[in-house]
Amino acid sequence: MKANKEEITGVFVVTNGANKAAFRKVDTGISGATDTEVLSGVAEGDRIITGPYQVIRTIKNGAVVKIDNKPVIRSRRRKRTHAHGRVADGRIGR
Repeated sequence: MKANKEEITGVFVVTNGANKAAFRKVDTGISGATDTEVLSGVAEGDRIITGPYQVIRTIKNGAVVKIDNKPVIRSRRRKRTHAHGRVADGRIGR
């Protein structure tokens, strides 16, 4: 029988000099669809690891990470999901 794993809210930060992931527990406040207020657990200047949810969930403490500070280029097209689950492309401003 497996023990239940407790979900801990936190982020991975890059350790200074070693480029390794380190998990930090954080306390959160207000959350929206894409943003979450962090009340404590990280400090100004900490480099937080970001990426797709599926990737972030697989990171382990001490994992070596590659720093990529290239700006994200966002497409002028967006996808709209309909209630029946199909995805349709649409242009912004239509």
